[in-house]
Amino acid sequence: METKTQHGYLVLADITGYTSYLAGVELDHAEEILTDLLEAIVTRFKTLLTIAKLEGDAVFAYVVESKVERGETLLELVEDTYAAFRARVDAIHRRTTCECKACKAIPTLDLKFIVHHGNFIVQSVAGMSEMAGTDVNLIHRLLKNHVGEATGWRAYALFTAASLDHTGISVLDLDPHRQIETYEHIGAVETFSLDLHSRHKAMIDARRVFVTADEADVTFETDLPAPAPIAWQWLNDPHKIVRWSPDRHMVAALRPGGRTAVGARNHCVHGIHYRALF
Repeated sequence: METKTQHGYLVLADITGYTSYLAGVELDHAEEILTDLLEAIVTRFKTLLTIAKLEGDAVFAYVVESKVERGETLLELVEDTYAAFRARVDAIHRRTTCECKACKAIPTLDLKFIVHHGNFIVQSVAGMSEMAGTDVNLIHRLLKNHVGEATGWRAYALFTAASLDHTGISVLDLDPHRQIETYEHIGAVETFSLDLHSRHKAMIDARRVFVTADEADVTFETDLPAPAPIAWQWLNDPHKIVRWSPDRHMVAALRPGGRTAVGARNHCVHGIHYRALF
């Protein structure tokens, strides 16, 4: 059977501090907590990515380039996954009544992401799927980096220059920490990292009061036959909006930090009149 080379994004989510966390704690509780946190990561990843492998305290996934029409979706997925991870850590810690070391030390766990773009093959070995290729090797080597030493960050998203080039996101808009990592047989790799703690805090601070269905004056609910990242794209990308609402002419307007995020606007053009849509 011929194995075809594929092109796309490779993503690793690695639970920070898990090795030291395991030292001296109750293994049965520690494994239960790890399973819970890995499930939170996998659930978010599967909205866009294919899970390649669970690697102890890490999740390795990929998506072929043709399935990512909008590169910003990768950054949104990372931020959303980190938010889900933090929420799960806080919930487990808040609700547990156990006084064991494993349960008490839950807040010491954090999460980092490595994102790369390159070539890979998915081959069958003894009835199991296995990914191979230089870029697959590289993303795993990037787990051993110097971002933490240089910045003091425990939670971050490291993007290689190759991954950012393909997303189309401007480095200037992100204001990342730039660093060169060097590996034997691979050479120098340019990386750009984002502090997920500060980005998560900004997201929490921007949250509004939640109105329940019972409190609302009007509620509207519909199921869309698409995962959340795709639905978001079709609801916010001007080029997509005009395909399901052809009577409009939409153009992208304000994009704070180059992102389709809080404060972003599209303009709906009706002749000489403009209406801003938030």
